[in-house]
Amino acid sequence: ETKVYSMKTDTWRRIDDFAGFFPFYSWGKYVEGKLHWPGFSGKQDRAVVSFDLAQAKYGELKLPINGDGASFPLLGVLGRCLCVMYEYQWSSVDLWVMKEYGVMESWIKMLTFPSFGIRGHVPLCISRNGEVLIQFESTLKLYNLQGDSVGNPKIMNMDECCDAIYYVESLVSANANDKEDRRHG
Repeated sequence: ETKVYSMKTDTWRRIDDFAGFFPFYSWGKYVEGKLHWPGFSGKQDRAVVSFDLAQAKYGELKLPINGDGASFPLLGVLGRCLCVMYEYQWSSVDLWVMKEYGVMESWIKMLTFPSFGIRGHVPLCISRNGEVLIQFESTLKLYNLQGDSVGNPKIMNMDECCDAIYYVESLVSANANDKEDRRHG
């Protein structure tokens, strides 16, 4: 059952579920005004389902084609792009980025790196100089795209990372479409 809360009317309303979709985990990734989850779909084995927050409608995105032995995809957001990571039998990890949202042909394999025997890699951000910050369970690693190397970022007063989520601050009100709020805000 899917319900959507409206801040404007202070009410909940039920919307149609995405039939035949079973999400793999519950944390949605936000890109292009939509939340995204990997899961199993009736249309294809593995898929990404999106939920448009403005329209309160579901959609589906195709995943990049992965090699034999790939794990279930882990979703992330890199820059403002949807990304997916595939792990291969505890040996390596591929990071794919969808450069043009919604266009299957725009998936590019950005990098492949060793898994270090750890599962659950999550890309957090990419720097201007080509370093990708990746969460490996309870640690963080910094992958240098130009030097093809992995290092430990220097973070003060942090023994281990339990969970990390990337966000972008905004001064835009969640009620920005409400004319009354804009006049008195």
